[in-house]
Amino acid sequence: MFDVEKVLQKEFKAWRRSPQRATAALRRWAPQLGAARLVQLLGAMKQTSLETNVYHFGAAISACASWLTALELLKFMKLQQVQPNVVVYGGAIGLCDWPMALHLLDQMHQDQAFFTTDRWSHPPSFVEVAPNVVVYNAAIKAADWMHACALLEQMHQELVQPDVVTYNSLLRSCNGQWSLKLLQQMKRKKLWPDLVSYNTAMDVLQKSSSWREALEMWRTMPPSPDVVTMNTAMLALVKGSRWPDALVVLRSMPEKHLSPSFISYNIAIKACEEGGRWDVASELLSSMARRRLKVTRISYNSFLSVLQKCGQWQLALEILGSVPGGPDTVSFNAVMSACERVGQWRFTLQLLRQMQQDQAPPDEVSYSAAISACDKVGQWEVALHLLSSMALARVAIDLIACNSAMAACSRAGEWPHALQLLRCMADFLIEADAASYNAVACECRAWPLVVAIVAEMLDEAVRPNSITVTTAMASIEAAEAWSVALELIRLGAVRSSADAMDLAVVACCQAGAWPEALRLLDATPSSAGSAQSGSSPGLSALLMVCEQEHLKELQASLLTRAASAMVDGTALARVVQAEPNLLGSRVGRGPTELREQLLPTLLRTEDFTRTKLYSKELLLLRSVLVADPSPASALEAMDSLGRSLGEAGVWAKFAGGAKSSTLCAAAAGICGREPLVLEIGTYCGYSAISLAALGAQVVTVEMDPFLVGIARCVLAHVGLSSRVSVFTGHSKLLLPRLRRISGANGYKLIFMDRWGAQYPEDLMLIEELGLLSLGGVLVADNVLRTVAAEFLWRVCKQDPGKYETMILPVTEVSEASDEDWMSVSVHTAAAGPGQSPTVIAGESDRSLPGQWMELQKRSELMRVRTTNSFVSKSEIQEVKEQAKKIFLMSSVGPS
Repeated sequence: MFDVEKVLQKEFKAWRRSPQRATAALRRWAPQLGAARLVQLLGAMKQTSLETNVYHFGAAISACASWLTALELLKFMKLQQVQPNVVVYGGAIGLCDWPMALHLLDQMHQDQAFFTTDRWSHPPSFVEVAPNVVVYNAAIKAADWMHACALLEQMHQELVQPDVVTYNSLLRSCNGQWSLKLLQQMKRKKLWPDLVSYNTAMDVLQKSSSWREALEMWRTMPPSPDVVTMNTAMLALVKGSRWPDALVVLRSMPEKHLSPSFISYNIAIKACEEGGRWDVASELLSSMARRRLKVTRISYNSFLSVLQKCGQWQLALEILGSVPGGPDTVSFNAVMSACERVGQWRFTLQLLRQMQQDQAPPDEVSYSAAISACDKVGQWEVALHLLSSMALARVAIDLIACNSAMAACSRAGEWPHALQLLRCMADFLIEADAASYNAVACECRAWPLVVAIVAEMLDEAVRPNSITVTTAMASIEAAEAWSVALELIRLGAVRSSADAMDLAVVACCQAGAWPEALRLLDATPSSAGSAQSGSSPGLSALLMVCEQEHLKELQASLLTRAASAMVDGTALARVVQAEPNLLGSRVGRGPTELREQLLPTLLRTEDFTRTKLYSKELLLLRSVLVADPSPASALEAMDSLGRSLGEAGVWAKFAGGAKSSTLCAAAAGICGREPLVLEIGTYCGYSAISLAALGAQVVTVEMDPFLVGIARCVLAHVGLSSRVSVFTGHSKLLLPRLRRISGANGYKLIFMDRWGAQYPEDLMLIEELGLLSLGGVLVADNVLRTVAAEFLWRVCKQDPGKYETMILPVTEVSEASDEDWMSVSVHTAAAGPGQSPTVIAGESDRSLPGQWMELQKRSELMRVRTTNSFVSKSEIQEVKEQAKKIFLMSSVGPS
């Protein structure tokens, strides 16, 4: 224990002979002694007649570890009538936060004013208190950006010249773009930025998301980079999602004669999280140990975050016990999140209990991960118990935890509990967001309650999102309460996204309010963008109404506007200009006229470009128009282009080659003269031509209006417009209307050529409406490639007395080695009066097995991704092989 009296007895004589020794001793002891003992020591020195001057106090203040200690000494200094000078003030300011730093700077100005009065015509040098550049630098370093700029201006007013350190301190407090301006200002003042300047500016830029500017500075900075520079460059690369380049920078450090620090490796491990490379992160962690670098808890926490993102929950559990110094809350949270992602709720709860034993107190993230894990496996009661445990543990119940608990209740069918929790959120001082309301709305399914929830959201100024609107519109659609949909639209509930507005447009069309639908389409956020692909449900529904109401001018206007909004949409615009003349016509234009109107533009189009919309389809139209105007020539031209596309690694998408032969063989067995055939998914008209050439009368449905135009031009060129009727619209909207064409007899053959995950919806409508005649044939394409899991289960397993189904192996026209399956089902029994169309009397309604359900979900996710981005061939092949294995295990496949 520090004994002041013993110190004085031991050092008294030496300090009296040489006061500098007292100064050195104070500087040495100050970091360990608090304010009270320093004051006691300096006071005792004064009482024993030892000199205590400004240098003693200055040495003690400059060595203080705490700004509170420094201020106590400054206060005691004045009580001892020792006047602080600029060095003392500078040392104190360097320890303070900015409000106190500015206060001390103001005190210096007051002291300066005092010593420049008449009584001090020649003040002694030791009371020099005019702030100099060092003092201002310390104050600027402590200040925020606005106060730092004010201090710089004050320096100019007091003729204190800023130096490089001044600007370096300014750089630390500025935002991204100001760092570039400050560097330019330094150069104008002949203050050349040093390595610290560039490192600080780069750090500021990457933190403010200006990572490109930070990297450009790194490449062009005059000083040779140091480890700090390289670390900052790595951070910028990670911020810009260029994680592989960050690893390259780490490996390049030795070439620049730089030794990576443990911080460098921590950043590299963080980069692996961005790229999902846990194996690389593991090697980096091992490399740190080999290089004898300090492997900290931060390093392990970063590695655990990588494992969490990569789904390596078992390895994360194993690593948790190896965290240096023991795992902390962040460590546990990473492992719990890894377990939560895969539904390992028991491990998550076990970790939550272990946190309390290991003195790593659970926080909001910990409880939210545990509750979310319970949500994934339907443990809603445990989720509610955890929520109440948060309050008992004095952990603030947050929005994420509440939403997860509500979702757990709803998904388990206990939506009344979710609704009760929604009502209690105000008691926890939590404002519900759209996800809170969605947790209740998505599962209750009763449209009056869903609509009431949407109305409450609007009252609470919570903006409904696309999930809310989708749920509301689905419940309204199921009840066919279209007037309610119109009311929600008028309340402004559907302006959350383009998808939501699309659904609202469809609702208006169903309600017969097409002018309202047109107004909404015009107001849709990025409406041109949503219509660019032609797959916008709203645009398709409105064009369907235009066809049925014979609104040709409006239809042409909508199509032209959508085509014009596309990048390089000239060729499509020409198709649109030709296509309206075919509407309602059973004859259409002749081949010569079509060629003259379309070929000059189509011949100027580029060859296939993956990123260009409708590039492949326009090439198909061009190949047909340059061929002889006959069905056989058109089919051969399309097959030839399909093979060329296959060589380029592109899916041809139409049912050509072996698929066409299978379809025609199924159609050949249909009885009757000019049998009526329904096709769901026209694409460019290949299958419609094949069926019509056999003598069938074809009714075909296509949602994409641009593909409708291309198909009608193809059909007109081969002279089959009178045998094929192409309708624009979604199958779920059109099929009820097309029943009038088939009448009570139904269609002799129905060909489904869409994505496999969509077939169950179509099959349900076909059965409910009685569209397929008894003894009729149902053919489905792409049942393996697009994994039509639920559909195959329905026609092969669930209703064995309803369909006799054969699975046939086929190959794609674009690649002979690309295996696919087609299903051919003969309708052998119809539902009796009052029976569900999905269950035949005497047959068991076996539900979809878990593995098949997972395949169905994956198929739907892949379908969504294909509409927004490119799905690799290897991924499609992987999913196909997995599906094939599961199908064959259930005896579903080619015989």
